[in-house]
Amino acid sequence: MAQNTIPTKLSELFSFADQIADGLGLLGVALGMVHNSEALVRADLLAAETAYDLFNQARAAKLGLTAAQGTADANGRTYLATARNVIASFLGSEWTQVWEPTGFPNQSTAIPSTIAERQTLLNSLKLYFTANPTQEVAAHRQRSHAARPAHWCDGQGAHHCRERRGPVSTQRCLADRRRVTR
Repeated sequence: MAQNTIPTKLSELFSFADQIADGLGLLGVALGMVHNSEALVRADLLAAETAYDLFNQARAAKLGLTAAQGTADANGRTYLATARNVIASFLGSEWTQVWEPTGFPNQSTAIPSTIAERQTLLNSLKLYFTANPTQEVAAHRQRSHAARPAHWCDGQGAHHCRERRGPVSTQRCLADRRRVTR
């Protein structure tokens, strides 16, 4: 007795389904095949191939998305460390009950180890800083100052030097930059 083994590899299975559709086109009516016509099999095959292509596109995009998630998580960790330091200047560096509204978990001021816990903490801090705007402004100033390069232009032609805390002339900025890079 002959065996008709169904392939397990997807590429072979797609080819097999195409051959089945060809056979149904030739013999389907003569054999009385009404539930699985050539048209229905080809429609199902097209849907399966389209889904497989979309799956492969998503798999290819995963690398970039994983990198973006890593960048966002690193930025989140940096923000959490900065926010913790700012809040500590108001509430003290050791966790006590006054830290409860901040959302730091496990009665600790440590940055959580999982992404889900960090996301929850970021949302809690958003609410905390909304309720405590004077602390949020302090955190913003600390973050924005730390994020600036040593020299930058404010977009209106004024050059700034972080060490001098204000506008400086272009020549002075370039002189400072040369001194810093030597």
